[in-house]
Amino acid sequence: MGLKEKLKEMEDLQKKLQSMQKTLSKDILNELKELMQNNPLIEAIRWNQYTPHFNDGDVCEFGVNGPEIRFCETVQPRKEDDYNDNFMDAGPYGDLDDDFFKKKSDIINHKEMKALEKATKEVLNMFEKLQTTDMETAFGNGVQVTVTQSGVEVEDYEHD
Repeated sequence: MGLKEKLKEMEDLQKKLQSMQKTLSKDILNELKELMQNNPLIEAIRWNQYTPHFNDGDVCEFGVNGPEIRFCETVQPRKEDDYNDNFMDAGPYGDLDDDFFKKKSDIINHKEMKALEKATKEVLNMFEKLQTTDMETAFGNGVQVTVTQSGVEVEDYEHD
């Protein structure tokens, strides 16, 4: 096999890999939507992804931040002045720690609380799976992705 044929084969394999990554991302998003349909206490999941403009002299690398979860109003009453659209940070240093679930146990019953904790952990596990895909190819750079029971919305995202 000559150089020309090898380069063509390599290009074909790269296209196939990109296609598979997009399919994998869609499959995981479908799992997220299904999870929300099975647990109506979760209204939406979102994250943003971008390449920073400046990184103190280090190389600026594409990254994915999140996820954030918006629960139904029964779990998390709406704040009109919330600049985050009532989403809560589900990341490692976010709002959804054990204390959050303990405080909510007086609002909703124990069975629903356990289901909410389980669903939140499933969201985090699925988000980890998403991280193994080429998120930039799947959704773009400088975007915010929001998944609801009814679909997926990708919007431009401004960052500093």
